[in-house]
Amino acid sequence: MFRTLTHIFDYSSRSTRREYWSFFVGLAILIIIAGAWVANYQKTHFGLSPQFSDDDAAGWGFALFIFVALPGLSLKVRRFHDFGWSGWSVLWIFVPVANIVFELMLLFRGSAGTTAIDSRAEPSQITIYNTPSAGVTDASRAATSHVDEITRLADLHSRGMLTSTEFAAAKAQVLRR
Repeated sequence: MFRTLTHIFDYSSRSTRREYWSFFVGLAILIIIAGAWVANYQKTHFGLSPQFSDDDAAGWGFALFIFVALPGLSLKVRRFHDFGWSGWSVLWIFVPVANIVFELMLLFRGSAGTTAIDSRAEPSQITIYNTPSAGVTDASRAATSHVDEITRLADLHSRGMLTSTEFAAAKAQVLRR
């Protein structure tokens, strides 16, 4: 959930299914906590709802928009990128019935698998482009230094294509060569 909140304006990278689920589970927990607070308030104040002025309501509405809508939109765009689709596919959320189908797809569909490192692989099975399993000869592998390889991996990590765990495992594999 926190990665989503820190990447509010990132519409170019990818988001995993785990990141998508964690955002919505975290949001559900916050809604439950807010509901419990309102219920407790009503219980202790004889059934009255908390009173807010119009200015307070507008401020809370804007805060809710910033906290939920913008990160949710960027998360959906990045999730569509994970499928290999255009970010403009997010417009399907405004079409009745289709929005339910696309939301379920965002929640349950796996990635397109076009990254350098498959996120479902065990750390010992991670494939880096400059390894014999990737079909590169020893002469061309020798031409690429460890620094170049780690720089490439750091770039993938900064663009959100590798998690911190995948980056650490791939970096360790490069340094073992």
